[in-house]
Amino acid sequence: MSTIQFEKLLCLVGPVITKENTVREPISAIARLLITLSIVLLAICDANYSFTFIDIGAHGQRSDGGIFRDSAIGQNFAKREMNIPDPARLTVDGMPLPYVLVGDEAFQLRSIP
Repeated sequence: MSTIQFEKLLCLVGPVITKENTVREPISAIARLLITLSIVLLAICDANYSFTFIDIGAHGQRSDGGIFRDSAIGQNFAKREMNIPDPARLTVDGMPLPYVLVGDEAFQLRSIP
Protein backbone atom coordinates (compact mmCIF):
# COMPACT_ATOMS: atom_id res chain seq x y z
CA MET A 1 0.00 0.00 0.00
CA SER A 2 1.40 3.37 -0.96
CA THR A 3 1.30 6.40 1.31
CA ILE A 4 -1.31 7.99 -0.96
CA GLN A 5 -3.53 4.88 -0.80
CA PHE A 6 -3.15 4.80 2.99
CA GLU A 7 -4.14 8.47 3.29
CA LYS A 8 -7.21 7.90 1.07
CA LEU A 9 -8.26 4.91 3.18
CA LEU A 10 -7.71 6.89 6.39
CA CYS A 11 -9.86 9.75 5.07
CA LEU A 12 -12.66 7.28 4.38
CA VAL A 13 -12.57 5.34 7.65
CA GLY A 14 -11.33 8.06 10.01
CA PRO A 15 -14.69 9.82 10.48
CA VAL A 16 -16.45 6.49 10.91
CA ILE A 17 -14.13 5.15 13.62
CA THR A 18 -14.03 8.34 15.68
CA LYS A 19 -15.89 7.71 18.92
CA GLU A 20 -18.33 10.38 20.04
CA ASN A 21 -20.12 10.76 23.34
CA THR A 22 -23.69 9.81 22.60
CA VAL A 23 -26.73 9.11 24.72
CA ARG A 24 -28.68 6.02 23.76
CA GLU A 25 -32.43 6.07 23.99
CA PRO A 26 -34.24 2.92 25.15
CA ILE A 27 -35.31 0.75 22.23
CA SER A 28 -38.73 -0.76 21.74
CA ALA A 29 -39.48 -4.48 21.86
CA ILE A 30 -39.98 -4.49 18.08
CA ALA A 31 -36.59 -2.86 17.49
CA ARG A 32 -34.99 -5.37 19.87
CA LEU A 33 -36.62 -8.22 17.93
CA LEU A 34 -35.30 -6.84 14.62
CA ILE A 35 -31.79 -6.72 16.10
CA THR A 36 -32.18 -10.31 17.30
CA LEU A 37 -33.37 -11.48 13.89
CA SER A 38 -30.75 -9.55 11.90
CA ILE A 39 -27.94 -11.22 9.97
CA VAL A 40 -24.41 -9.83 10.19
CA LEU A 41 -22.14 -9.18 7.20
CA LEU A 42 -18.46 -9.18 8.19
CA ALA A 43 -16.05 -8.10 5.45
CA ILE A 44 -12.44 -7.08 4.91
CA CYS A 45 -11.31 -4.90 2.02
CA ASP A 46 -7.87 -4.03 0.72
CA ALA A 47 -6.29 -0.62 0.06
CA ASN A 48 -8.02 -0.52 -3.34
CA TYR A 49 -11.46 -0.87 -1.66
CA SER A 50 -11.94 -4.39 -3.05
CA PHE A 51 -13.48 -6.99 -0.76
CA THR A 52 -11.00 -9.75 -0.03
CA PHE A 53 -12.93 -11.70 2.64
CA ILE A 54 -16.63 -11.86 3.43
CA ASP A 55 -18.49 -13.78 6.16
CA ILE A 56 -22.30 -13.66 6.18
CA GLY A 57 -24.72 -15.34 8.53
CA ALA A 58 -23.98 -14.60 12.19
CA HIS A 59 -26.95 -13.50 14.30
CA GLY A 60 -27.26 -9.81 15.14
CA GLN A 61 -27.63 -10.18 18.90
CA ARG A 62 -24.01 -11.41 19.23
CA SER A 63 -21.07 -9.06 19.80
CA ASP A 64 -19.01 -7.99 16.79
CA GLY A 65 -15.82 -9.21 18.47
CA GLY A 66 -17.37 -12.61 19.19
CA ILE A 67 -18.64 -12.89 15.63
CA PHE A 68 -15.17 -12.11 14.28
CA ARG A 69 -13.47 -14.53 16.69
CA ASP A 70 -15.80 -17.40 15.76
CA SER A 71 -15.89 -16.70 12.00
CA ALA A 72 -13.71 -18.56 9.50
CA ILE A 73 -11.79 -15.31 9.00
CA GLY A 74 -11.12 -14.85 12.74
CA GLN A 75 -10.15 -18.48 13.25
CA ASN A 76 -7.75 -18.35 10.31
CA PHE A 77 -6.17 -15.20 11.77
CA ALA A 78 -5.76 -16.95 15.13
CA LYS A 79 -4.12 -19.95 13.42
CA ARG A 80 -1.92 -17.60 11.34
CA GLU A 81 -3.31 -19.02 8.10
CA MET A 82 -4.30 -15.73 6.42
CA ASN A 83 -1.02 -15.27 4.49
CA ILE A 84 -0.55 -11.73 5.77
CA PRO A 85 2.53 -10.12 4.21
CA ASP A 86 5.50 -9.34 6.41
CA PRO A 87 5.73 -5.76 7.71
CA ALA A 88 6.67 -3.31 4.94
CA ARG A 89 7.99 0.24 4.71
CA LEU A 90 5.60 3.00 3.72
CA THR A 91 8.53 5.23 2.76
CA VAL A 92 12.02 4.40 1.53
CA ASP A 93 13.69 5.39 4.80
CA GLY A 94 10.82 4.47 7.13
CA MET A 95 10.65 1.57 9.52
CA PRO A 96 8.69 -1.55 8.51
CA LEU A 97 5.08 -1.39 9.70
CA PRO A 98 2.74 -4.36 10.11
CA TYR A 99 -0.47 -4.80 8.18
CA VAL A 100 -3.53 -4.09 10.32
CA LEU A 101 -7.31 -4.44 10.38
CA VAL A 102 -9.22 -1.29 11.32
CA GLY A 103 -12.44 -1.67 13.28
CA ASP A 104 -14.48 0.17 15.87
CA GLU A 105 -14.50 -0.27 19.66
CA ALA A 106 -16.67 -3.38 19.39
CA PHE A 107 -13.62 -5.33 18.21
CA GLN A 108 -11.01 -6.36 20.74
CA LEU A 109 -7.64 -4.67 20.19
CA ARG A 110 -5.02 -7.39 19.98
CA SER A 111 -2.10 -8.64 17.95
CA ILE A 112 -1.93 -12.03 16.33
CA PRO A 113 1.06 -13.90 17.80
